[in-house]
Amino acid sequence: MNQNGRTKRLQRTVSGLIRSCVGEPLKRNVGWLELLEDMKNAIEEIKERLRKYPHVTYEAHDSSIIVLPISSDGFTVGFSVNQSQYTVFFNGWHENFQKEGEALDCFAFGLSDECRLKEFRRGKFAYRWVVESKQNGSWIADSETGLFLFPFWKPKRVCYLQNNLIVSANEPGP
Repeated sequence: MNQNGRTKRLQRTVSGLIRSCVGEPLKRNVGWLELLEDMKNAIEEIKERLRKYPHVTYEAHDSSIIVLPISSDGFTVGFSVNQSQYTVFFNGWHENFQKEGEALDCFAFGLSDECRLKEFRRGKFAYRWVVESKQNGSWIADSETGLFLFPFWKPKRVCYLQNNLIVSANEPGP
């Protein structure tokens, strides 16, 4: 699936989730002259939204922010701005975006219960990551990143990691 297809699928997956949990997605066009200001604005916007979750630990810099997992079954979610491009990463998985709003939606998606990261390991070495989205109660593979070199001789293990910081409004209550 190409990046536009993944992006559209991701947008459908998180459409109501983002608005109900963290407010309206940001809609800004980034030009070269406004880049430094928008970098700070995007990072500041994320920090502002994270204030709703005082138990969350994050590391913020001028052009990046990393949210640490809140449990041993979670994964790191990061957002960075470089030149006119945004990068979102979940542990070793990453994707580049040209539009800030799409990158912010992906970042929030990684913090939600609608996202799961399938991590392949050889021994303790993680080498492949598959982002999965929950659709109609099933987990569907959406995007994959992997390393070419890894210790292939070590025992293979697959781990499923999930952040449940943002809980979907679509889940039935108790």
